[in-house]
Amino acid sequence: MVDFLHEVGSTLADEASGLSTEGLGRQLNVVGGPAEVPLPKNVGLLFFCETPEAHFPATQIDVVYFPDGAGGDRFEEKIFKGPLARQTRDALAYLERQFLKETVIKHPERAAAERFWNFPFAAVEEAVVNAVFHRSYQIREPIEIRISPDELVVLSFPGPDRSIRLDDLRMGRAVSRRYRNRRIGEFLKELDLTEGRSTGIPKILRAMARNGSPEPEFETDEDRTYFLIRLKVHSRFTGEVEPLTGEVEPLTGEVTGEVEPLTGEVTGEVEPLTGEVEPLTGEVTGEVEPLTGEVTGEVGPLTGEATGEVTGEVMMLLTLMDGEMQRRELQRLLGLKHEEHFRDAYLVPALSAGLIEMTIPDRPRSRLQKYRLTTSGRHLLDRHRGD
Repeated sequence: MVDFLHEVGSTLADEASGLSTEGLGRQLNVVGGPAEVPLPKNVGLLFFCETPEAHFPATQIDVVYFPDGAGGDRFEEKIFKGPLARQTRDALAYLERQFLKETVIKHPERAAAERFWNFPFAAVEEAVVNAVFHRSYQIREPIEIRISPDELVVLSFPGPDRSIRLDDLRMGRAVSRRYRNRRIGEFLKELDLTEGRSTGIPKILRAMARNGSPEPEFETDEDRTYFLIRLKVHSRFTGEVEPLTGEVEPLTGEVTGEVEPLTGEVTGEVEPLTGEVEPLTGEVTGEVEPLTGEVTGEVGPLTGEATGEVTGEVMMLLTLMDGEMQRRELQRLLGLKHEEHFRDAYLVPALSAGLIEMTIPDRPRSRLQKYRLTTSGRHLLDRHRGD
């Protein structure tokens, strides 16, 4: 609950340390019942319990890949469990990393290259979040995402409310007058995963149209027992989705745009680095000053030698790294309010020195981006702790 409050920037986060678990739960309205018998509410169990499936069986997202199509004999499966927000984000990051591929076609008669995805991420994200938002957690069936070379399908149970006409849904004009899981929608909205205003279907339609993909298909039955969103692969996509244990194929073309550094956006030019930074590939052989100082010794890489300085800010960042962590989480642990200062003084120098790395390096501005220590970063940190 405290992590959630920090992530959404709530002022209640500063008061959380002085509250009991029950008191904080009541502030978030995820705990009810009388004072002598406090009870967790369903939405609290779904978002803030490590095993929500213990209370609501089949609260999970199943991703199934059919490399030879749905009729083939081979398939690969991965299941995502845990708190609702985490399993949603983990499933989306996995889909983006493993199955969404871009094709770039360069035309000799014009400067601009043609770029499109097999499935646009914006459409996939809306389809998955829509399923998490509107499924019934009383029905013991997971959300299922089925991927084949031809399509990506998101299936959830039950279907849309009977007040929504299927024709309106297909045209993106459906407006729900009743929400099955309004409290779930409120939490997803706080986490910027949904808007909660019946905008999901129109967003899917727009994302597919912008990518030049076929129109998505929305399917249910008369009894509204299920809801299926089918995203067809782009008709000109020529790449193949590699199996989970394989490698990603390179883009079939050239990137013709220019990329800003990490502190900018993908709309400008690449700023040259002020000086050269040698990546650390070995162990620190010098002496490490306290966190407020600098590394003054020499770094001996595996092949050859290189010298450089690691600031106290970078060392402080490394000591806080624990597995894969988001930028906001690191910034909060450092007690820094200004993102620009955090990036300039801590994050970018650590990345440039090869001490930390991105979990999604090909999408540096992805909101699902996390950071982790590299082998060099671990060596340096171990040496520092030993000294």
